[in-house]
Amino acid sequence: SEKFRTAVSGAIILNTILVATEASLIQHTEYKGTFRVLDMIFTLFYSMELFFRIRDHGLRYFFLQHEDKHWNAFDAVITMACVADTFVSSFCPECRSSGTALSTARVLRMTRAFRALRFVAELDVVIISAAISTLKFATLVSIVLFAFAVTATNMLHDCPDERVAIRYGNLG
Repeated sequence: SEKFRTAVSGAIILNTILVATEASLIQHTEYKGTFRVLDMIFTLFYSMELFFRIRDHGLRYFFLQHEDKHWNAFDAVITMACVADTFVSSFCPECRSSGTALSTARVLRMTRAFRALRFVAELDVVIISAAISTLKFATLVSIVLFAFAVTATNMLHDCPDERVAIRYGNLG
């Protein structure tokens, strides 16, 4: 349903922000416990989301016939790797992943954000429109700066103050 997809997209965005925040605070050991708990919550959420999607579509259709079967397989592998990482770090604290394949899987969950973008049908129009507007604005700023440079050079090239005359002696 649309509400379910919106909730999942929101979770993906929040998880992406969490992973980025964790990376920026990676040296601060006092936050590791908080990040671990939040990561467990996201792992649980993604596990439930995967379960509901498989339940709704059927196992065979979900992985073999669905138009997003490759994304579904990717989601399942990443989610299972995160579940494994959660179990390993819960039962063997000294085995917590850091720079391993399991911790990499947690970071790879961020790639789901790209999948969430496909639901924004107008995204390509927005990007093209923004690029065109930015190019027009940059052109306008360049023309104004060029006009001011020519005006300043014409007004100050023969200034009695030698330092000013040297700086504005030519357009370059």
